[in-house]
Amino acid sequence: MDPVVIGVVVGVVVVVAIAAFALRSRVPSLDEVAEVDANTCAACGSKDVTHPAEGVYLCVCGFRGGPGMGAYAWKLETERVAAMSESDRAALLARERADAVLKVTAARGDYDMAERAFRAGEAITPLGRGEAMRKTELYDQVRELLPSAERHVTDAIASVEKVRHIERGGGRMNDWYDRLKGSRESALTVTGMQATAALRAQLKEVGTVLTALERELG
Repeated sequence: MDPVVIGVVVGVVVVVAIAAFALRSRVPSLDEVAEVDANTCAACGSKDVTHPAEGVYLCVCGFRGGPGMGAYAWKLETERVAAMSESDRAALLARERADAVLKVTAARGDYDMAERAFRAGEAITPLGRGEAMRKTELYDQVRELLPSAERHVTDAIASVEKVRHIERGGGRMNDWYDRLKGSRESALTVTGMQATAALRAQLKEVGTVLTALERELG
C-alpha cells in the first residue's frame, strides 16, 4: 500500500481516538457526584432516612448523602476548624498544606509529561507509516496522562481550599472545579486539525488551573 495512503488512514485513527478521549467525562467534584434524591439512600435504596440538613440524608444503614452533602460537609469542617485551639489549627494547616503540595506536585508531573507528548505528536506530519505510528503513540500517552493530571488537580483543589480557609477564610472554591469543565462536545470532528485543537484546549484548561493552584500555595 502507498505510504501516503497508510499515513492518511492512521491519521484518521488518531483523530477518532482523540475524539473518543475528548468525550470522556472529567473527574467530578463532591457536589457533582452527590445524589439528586435526598429521600432515597444511594447505598441500600431505603427511604428510611432522616435529614440533618437541607438536601442531606442519614440512612438507617449508616450511609450519608444527598445533593447538599458537599455544602454540609464543608460546614461541618469549618465548624471543626473554628473550634480548634490556635496550636491545633496551626498543626492542621501544616498537614493540609503538605498534602496539597503533594497533590499539586503529582498533577504537575503528569501534566508536564502529557504536554510534552502532545507537542511532540503535534509536530509530526504522518506522511509515512513510521511517523503515523509515532504520532499515535504520543497521543496515546496524552490520553493516559491527562486524566490522571485532572484527578490530581481536582484532589488538589479540595486540599487547597482547606488551606486557604484555615489561613485566611474565603470559603469553598467551587468555581475552580468549574474551570475543569470546558466543553468536549465539539471534539467529535472529522479533521485532524480540529481534533488536535480540542486536545490542546483541554491541556490549557488543566494547565491554567494547575498554575493557579501553585500560586495559591506560594
